[in-house]
Amino acid sequence: MSKKSDGVFQFKIGNFECIAINDGTFVYTGESFFINAPKKHMDKVLLEHNIQSGEITTPWPGLFINTGKHRVLVDTGAGDGTVPSAGKLLVRLKNEGIDAKDIDTVILTHGHPDHIGGNLDPSGKPALQSIKFSTGLLLRKPWFLPFISLSHVLAM
Repeated sequence: MSKKSDGVFQFKIGNFECIAINDGTFVYTGESFFINAPKKHMDKVLLEHNIQSGEITTPWPGLFINTGKHRVLVDTGAGDGTVPSAGKLLVRLKNEGIDAKDIDTVILTHGHPDHIGGNLDPSGKPALQSIKFSTGLLLRKPWFLPFISLSHVLAM
């Protein structure tokens, strides 16, 4: 955990400096996760793990990667204005000394609101002025995902 900000976890992969940043959280019901599970069974199993069926809290993280050449953000979170707990990603990055204007590449893993909602600010203007946004190959051909590296995406 970062000493500068809650909701932040720093780590390295080789020479890449990485920061997982929690944009916020959302509380889901058990039914939204386990659609086909019988409710009684689902409630019993969740309680065995100290989870109330209507209280499954999930984080909405993004990932910042400093490759030495690029400053990459993977997913932009849900963004400000979606739910009260969201919209913290850019503030938490700033607390870590990273300004949004310094991010040169944004990779969107998929089009769910908690992954793309931070693309725009509450007024509908781009929240990031990144040089490159990338979704193409990851969204069009997800079966290639095991074979895609960050260097492939940055070369697109």
